[in-house]
Amino acid sequence: MSSPSPILRSPACKYHTKFQASLLDKRTFSVTWELVLGRGSFERSQEIVLESANAVAKGGKVHALTITDNPGGNPAISSEMLSAELALLGVESLVHFTCKDKNRNQLEGLLYGLEREGVRNLLALTGDYTSGGYLGRSSPVFDLDSCHLLDLIGALNRGLEVRTRNRSTMMKPTHFCAGAAVSPFKALLVMKTLGFGHVPLVGNIYLLSKGAGRLMNRNGVAGCVVTDELMRVLEDEAGSGAAAQDKRLERAAKMYALMKGMGFAGVHIGGHGMTYEDLSLVLEKGEALTPSWREYIREFDMPQPNGWYFFDKDEETGLNTEDPVDRTKTPTSGGLGYALFRLTHRMMFRDKGLVFRPTRAIARKVDGSRCEHSFTRLEQVMKGITNECMHCGDCAMAELAYLCPMSQCSKGQRNGPCGGSFEGYCEVYPEKKQCIYVRAYNRLKSKGEEETLAALHMPPVNHDLRWTSSWINFYMERDQCATRFAKQAVLHAGSHDDGPACHHCNPRPCDLGPEEASAAEEASAAEERPPSRDKSKP
Repeated sequence: MSSPSPILRSPACKYHTKFQASLLDKRTFSVTWELVLGRGSFERSQEIVLESANAVAKGGKVHALTITDNPGGNPAISSEMLSAELALLGVESLVHFTCKDKNRNQLEGLLYGLEREGVRNLLALTGDYTSGGYLGRSSPVFDLDSCHLLDLIGALNRGLEVRTRNRSTMMKPTHFCAGAAVSPFKALLVMKTLGFGHVPLVGNIYLLSKGAGRLMNRNGVAGCVVTDELMRVLEDEAGSGAAAQDKRLERAAKMYALMKGMGFAGVHIGGHGMTYEDLSLVLEKGEALTPSWREYIREFDMPQPNGWYFFDKDEETGLNTEDPVDRTKTPTSGGLGYALFRLTHRMMFRDKGLVFRPTRAIARKVDGSRCEHSFTRLEQVMKGITNECMHCGDCAMAELAYLCPMSQCSKGQRNGPCGGSFEGYCEVYPEKKQCIYVRAYNRLKSKGEEETLAALHMPPVNHDLRWTSSWINFYMERDQCATRFAKQAVLHAGSHDDGPACHHCNPRPCDLGPEEASAAEEASAAEERPPSRDKSKP
């Protein structure tokens, strides 16, 4: 995935939150403490949060409390509203702001409310798949993903331009400090801070008990992995009785020392039942252990068997080298179906394709005519059989190795995997349904094109196009693919003997190399997609 839009700071102040200042001050090691919210308004779980907040306010060791949003996909008190209450106690929050239960309009509306309340620290997450709910499982939303959400926050921080039919209105800028979690296993938080060139990395420390470890070991918590080797350590600790808690706290302190020694900007600490006294002990002991942090590296070398890592391991230090692993040692095969899809795509959607021009002419004739419904139905039947098409009208299959993210990803992800998969399988269908991005990666890798997954940033689905023909939308320049395709021509304008470049003279994003695709994406980011056709008109 490419980087989201930059978040700019207001010239009126250097930092907008104490937490942001702690991340960027090299003399400070930032500390956040995660508290898990529960169901109810005045239940014990909410009282624990308030008691913890009072302890934080008095202790002065924590820069922000992180507040979960419907953790595990279960209903809980609103993190946005509770964070506003914590602000009255003088405690900053890092709000987990997720997409699982909210569409883009509600996300935008909540951001306006948080700005008014002075709640500015956000952890942008796609979110866990929904689990419990009133009278059954809640319907998941996932209208945006975390990349889209960071884009939205960036647009609000710059001052969102709202265009209507007759005029354009510029909203007043917001002042959010936003970040996101990255794989593997939610181990890092990346805080994209306001207007600063570098991106602070925050390490994640979880005070792991035997019970929580057993749940993670059997893939009971999406995105969290406890290997068999680590599980044996936890079981041995549990047999030591009262000393088990001391060992867990010591391990957390060593992780604190490791992360500070390696140059992280801070740590994000959590754990079921963790008290402020536990947290203080981890911080104090972690500081004492930091000078000798290299001595503890081997204790945490418990990787997944046959796990895949981006960098080669440095056997001497136990850390990684700066050299990426040699991916050619693990070749993949795209299969006959993928080869046929590529061939069909080049014939239909490349300007030199065998049937490109006649198909484009047909699409232009059919658009808005009495034949459009029949043409659309024909496309939907064909793509339904071959790709399980959901008829969004804003097709992204060409960018994802001809796999439909709407039907084959439980969260409809268009910008990479969510981080909840395990052993390559979807978090919703473990050991049954392979993650769409594992499949797309393997297909693209078979052609040496796996880097294209990282080079492009896909916009969210345009729901104006639902149930319309994605082929017609492509040729009429309505869908996100064709719009981005057209922008690429700007990069090569004037390079043709027959006049200005047309939008069909260049490859689609999926056919570009990583550098070309990244440059094309930057060119397209400056403009908005054109308005869709008014479907109420014949």
